Amino acid sequence: MSEARITDSHNKVLASWHHPKDGPLHGLEQMVARWALPEAVVLPIVHGGKQVGTVWLSGHGGSLLRFLLRGLIGMLACLALSTLCALVLSRRMLRGIVSSLDDIANVAHAVRRDRTFGLRVPSAPIAELHELSSDFNGLLDELEAWQAHLKQENDSLTHRATHDSLTGLPNRAFFEGRLSRAVSDSDATTKLAVLFIDGDRFKEVNDSYGHAAGDAVLTTIAGRIRAQLRDGDLVARLGGDEFAVLLAPVHGTEDVTRIADNINRLHDTAGNAAERAADGALAQHWYCPLS
Repeated sequence: MSEARITDSHNKVLASWHHPKDGPLHGLEQMVARWALPEAVVLPIVHGGKQVGTVWLSGHGGSLLRFLLRGLIGMLACLALSTLCALVLSRRMLRGIVSSLDDIANVAHAVRRDRTFGLRVPSAPIAELHELSSDFNGLLDELEAWQAHLKQENDSLTHRATHDSLTGLPNRAFFEGRLSRAVSDSDATTKLAVLFIDGDRFKEVNDSYGHAAGDAVLTTIAGRIRAQLRDGDLVARLGGDEFAVLLAPVHGTEDVTRIADNINRLHDTAGNAAERAADGALAQHWYCPLS
């Protein structure tokens, strides 16, 4: 209570009490009392059926103010806690989003720069980004399959453009390019040799036994020549029954002569037509410095 008074029937104050009017919140307490509490309560004092006095009571706003302040502090604390939780969760979600997007961006950059279609984006903790990563990985699967198919087609086209379809040997264009590079890369200590091989009476084989037999002879000759060469040597079909062999490196004439003699002694026991089909003609190229 803020104040209490007892008066007699003539409104003479018999007793009174006042709440101490001190403290930093006294003015605020009075304001709360006027705003939230009812007017003073006045009750009669009756004796023998006759009113002999009055009790006058006035409320104090201190308790209500403390209650309101505690409620306000609690609300602010809850608000601060909610804000902190929301901040932590939002930052965690932001890190997850940024990390997932960085993974997608890094994989996309690596694929564009290095053509590494085998890379995949790791799964994301967020459902929407996980679905996006899965779709991106599916796209990479299709691109990888397309790239493999394209590479296979390009390799096939390159092989067909640089190799003979009948014998499987490199063709003239491939041989000339390889020979040009070998000559350019050679020096005074490096020796090269080139063998030109022409089939003897090959036209007679075609005329007598047909083109199928001629093709068989060419295939046999190609296989036999290839079997006489070293791993680093090259044999190519220049056209018709003409072949060329690049020997690199060679250490002397004996190496070239031995390989040429082995080629000249080729015989195909499967048929008489191939016994004289390879008559070797030897030509050598020695690298000399240009003055």
